[in-house]
Amino acid sequence: MKNLLNIDFTVNNSDWYSDSDLENLDLSIDIDLISLIQYNNTIDTFKKLCSITDQEYIPTDKDKLYFLPGVSVPRIKLKDLATQRGIKTTRDITTANAIFASNRSLDKITDYKWYYAFSTADFKLFFEAAKEYIEVQDVESISTALEFYTEDIILTDHLGTRIMCDDGSPHQLDKPTNGSTRFTYFKNDYADLGKLLLNGGLCNIYDETEILKHVNGDDCVTIDLDMYKNLSEMFDSDDTDNHTLAMEIMANCNYTDSLLFLEMLFMDYSSIMSYRESKGHVNFKGLLSYLDKRSTNMSTNIDEAMNSLREKGKMTKDNVQTLLMHQCGKNLSISGSYNYFSIKSISLKEEYLQEMGEDLDFKIQPDFTPDVQEEVIEEIVEEFTEDEVVEQLYGVDNTAGLSNEPQTTEYDL
Repeated sequence: MKNLLNIDFTVNNSDWYSDSDLENLDLSIDIDLISLIQYNNTIDTFKKLCSITDQEYIPTDKDKLYFLPGVSVPRIKLKDLATQRGIKTTRDITTANAIFASNRSLDKITDYKWYYAFSTADFKLFFEAAKEYIEVQDVESISTALEFYTEDIILTDHLGTRIMCDDGSPHQLDKPTNGSTRFTYFKNDYADLGKLLLNGGLCNIYDETEILKHVNGDDCVTIDLDMYKNLSEMFDSDDTDNHTLAMEIMANCNYTDSLLFLEMLFMDYSSIMSYRESKGHVNFKGLLSYLDKRSTNMSTNIDEAMNSLREKGKMTKDNVQTLLMHQCGKNLSISGSYNYFSIKSISLKEEYLQEMGEDLDFKIQPDFTPDVQEEVIEEIVEEFTEDEVVEQLYGVDNTAGLSNEPQTTEYDL
């Protein structure tokens, strides 16, 4: 982390903007020392600040837990851990046995701004030439700051860059070739916390989902298929009290074992949940945090549900097949969307089959077997007498005792 000098300019005479005449240049300057973490890559910044372990958090008696800003774990839900294991929270991160972070923690403790960076040596040349155009008290402040400043760059905003690089500048500097750069810095309230995180030497930092696994207690309900259907009926009703109750049941269930059906409920009813005040209750916010959803956008599609199953180790064949069955006729356009075609079977991409460790061939419709109409030929077996057989074969009456030899007929010529 570096403490860099930020100098922003204000032009007190607007006439300078039109002609860049030095006679119209009248400047006042704001000076600030900013604790900068890193620039450009937000993901790397988060990893640098919060190196989250892959280990599972296993509660230990008398643990002290520290929650970074952005973690949505209802403190009331820690009552079981507090009474049964003596686990408590602490406001001193250095005394914690376990630290918990969320993907919102970085946004809570840091901010960013786009700056232009000039070498300190070049700025000093400009400053010496521009002193007469800068208010006296600001000249004294800059002089004092530069006296003790050891970093090799100074930051300024777009206006400062224009003033120092303009043709009418008291000492024209070259504009930075790489333009402005995004710098991340700690918000004032979290500067001390940020320094502790950067310096390291703290205990393991866990993802907040690791503590959320334990906060609802062993006796909390697990949402299975039957309960999913019951909750669906509650959301389908016109009674908003039913909606609120369903959301409370979701918020207080066993998150891990209920994961699939929780995601399915959000897929079906997020639009209803978004209009209920209970979405802001601390318990429900904990659920949203566990599922990485926001109260402003709880909508969920099949890809997001699959991401959730993968990330939380629940991408099993049974869960995937249940999810696909849930989507039949909905987002997958299984039937009715085409005049001639329907989807017959679905599988996962090979990389995810490898991850799951078994094959998946989910058939929406069975293999086709043509209907063969068997012609049932009824053989009518008639019993004939010998005379009737002769008559049938030879067309003659055998009642006179003729032999069975064919007969010749004589014609008068």
